[in-house]
Amino acid sequence: MWWLDNQHLLFSGYTVNPGERFTSEFIKGKPGIFILNASDLSHVRHADLQPAPWFICYNRGFIAYSTDGGPQGDAQRIIMAGPLGEEKQLLTDVFWAKNPELKQCHENYPKIDDSPQQTAYAVALLPGDGTIEVSPNKEPGYRFDPKNQNSPVVLKRPGQVPIVLPILAKEMYYQGKVTYSEFAGKYVLIPDTWPGHEVTKNEAWPDNEPRRVYLISREGKVETFKAPLEARMLSIALPTRQGLFIGSNDHPDGAYSLAGGWVLFAGGWKKIYSYISQATVSPDGCKLVYQNGASQRDLVPTLKVLNLCPQTTK
Repeated sequence: MWWLDNQHLLFSGYTVNPGERFTSEFIKGKPGIFILNASDLSHVRHADLQPAPWFICYNRGFIAYSTDGGPQGDAQRIIMAGPLGEEKQLLTDVFWAKNPELKQCHENYPKIDDSPQQTAYAVALLPGDGTIEVSPNKEPGYRFDPKNQNSPVVLKRPGQVPIVLPILAKEMYYQGKVTYSEFAGKYVLIPDTWPGHEVTKNEAWPDNEPRRVYLISREGKVETFKAPLEARMLSIALPTRQGLFIGSNDHPDGAYSLAGGWVLFAGGWKKIYSYISQATVSPDGCKLVYQNGASQRDLVPTLKVLNLCPQTTK
């Protein structure tokens, strides 16, 4: 899901009727790209997509996606790309990195810094903001040494002294997730809190210790938030006008009530839904759109809008 402005959201999915069930016949329907008006919940279909699995990317006004058929309506997959509303068919159907016409798709930051000159495990931030790195492994061919899992993470900015952050390497490597909040103007790190890894030799996260979320400014200042104890293995963290929103998809043994989404209001955490598969917040921090993941296999996941600034929006 991608915001076009503070009111309109671009997303991929299916058109469904009220009460429709998620069945094998349903998923054979024609998927598409839609634009949602988050104020009145109306939507328009922007383009058709090929049957799942389809491909789509959006980055600062540039869109690319896979669909079926060309002018003659043939069934071969084709790629449409260009500024939103001005897409044209590409000459090749190669979608990812091998296609130079889709370079803009791969310039989404933050992203893993896999450049040849990089010797440490690092996340490249927005251009000019540098990288967040863990201690490099001295052994050639490896970018992280499990022996250094308790060493601090470092923010390295071009032409400036590196800043040691109050975050451990084991919280970032392997499953740590770094995103950028346009609303807050900060980076968000959801630490790796899985119960240990053979790859990293990370220690299991204690069951009685709340998961954490870090907000990191461009200057290296870090805010730490502790999630509710019942929020296990966080997958979503979004700053909003009301406070931090977090989401967890973890539901051991089908206990969906343990998953959910929470907003940190002034009075504390409030759970807004029992199971959320993805979410996004508008650039002004006022509208939270989330997809309620189906807690039963035959229910249709739908988008819901939570208005966090009722006094300033319709």
